[in-house]
Amino acid sequence: MTGVIIFDGISRRTNTSGSSYHSYRGDVDCFLVVCIDLNGLYFVEADEVNTNKSLRVDPANNDHPEINWAEDYEFDNQWPGDVADGNLPPHRRGDATEALVIAELLKREISIAIPPTDNERYDLLAGTGENDYYRIQIKTGWLADGVIHFQGVSSHTNSQGNMYKPYDDDVDYFIIYVPTVEELYLVGEHEFGRRITLRLDTPDTVHYNINWAEDFEFDRNWPPSGRPIISRQSVIGVGISAFVDLGSEVTRPVDDSVAYDILVEGNPLKYHRVAIVPSWPSRGCLRLKPETCAGIDYFLMICRDLGAEYLIDADEFDRSISLRVEPPEKPDPTIRDAREYELARRWPPNARDRHL
Repeated sequence: MTGVIIFDGISRRTNTSGSSYHSYRGDVDCFLVVCIDLNGLYFVEADEVNTNKSLRVDPANNDHPEINWAEDYEFDNQWPGDVADGNLPPHRRGDATEALVIAELLKREISIAIPPTDNERYDLLAGTGENDYYRIQIKTGWLADGVIHFQGVSSHTNSQGNMYKPYDDDVDYFIIYVPTVEELYLVGEHEFGRRITLRLDTPDTVHYNINWAEDFEFDRNWPPSGRPIISRQSVIGVGISAFVDLGSEVTRPVDDSVAYDILVEGNPLKYHRVAIVPSWPSRGCLRLKPETCAGIDYFLMICRDLGAEYLIDADEFDRSISLRVEPPEKPDPTIRDAREYELARRWPPNARDRHL
């Protein structure tokens, strides 16, 4: 029925004799009705329901006095006290966030499994549909001055006060729900420190290391690729800081269509076009395989796992290049040792190198 929420106030059981129906009256005090299409939650007392109940969402042709308007049954308008106001104690707020996130995952048809005890530090396992499951810790975020905050540590209180413990390798990802934004965000456990911030609004001064919230939106990043979710601008920011720390002047191109990300002064009045790319160790190597080398003098590989930056001349390879970050099983003179490509060792370039 258009414009109306309808739910059954009875249970149905099926056996060899057919279906039988039983009223909930006397067994429950109220119904919590979730309307997925409207993302709405409604509170209805059991005494008001016979076999079913209708809640009108859209205006009716005739404003009949017996119409049950859905807005009158909205949970926040019906449930008393701190729940409706959002002023829950921390443990209850966490329970509410966990229940909401589980509902959102199920709505997306993501399979989940909840550990049978509280001994695990993750809240649930979430599947990708390819027999891969990730350990998820659910967190409540809060919005302040256009920035989303959440704690990347667990906390408990003892005689010494508040104690905080990092999750280290006990979880794979955080799912953050921000009530005031009504959005889910996915953040890898290794991507940040103890406190994480995601920028929602554009500040007066834009820094290159900003982590934009939209880059971490859940629906844009699930299922995970196995790589950290890193903001493009934050990667560029790391690269800029690395060159500045070496005393070089850095500028950004005005034209966004160019292949490089920054112009870096290598020697006085000599600028080089540098493309900045994130990188992750795989089987002891860092691999670079760009779409193009045209219009680029150097590639700067940012490896957050190792806390290092590596500089590669675009003329040093054809289609791809690998740098060894772990010792090989057998000596091989053809292996490129990543240490030889560390930015501090290769910058500034020699006077014979290409420049603008």
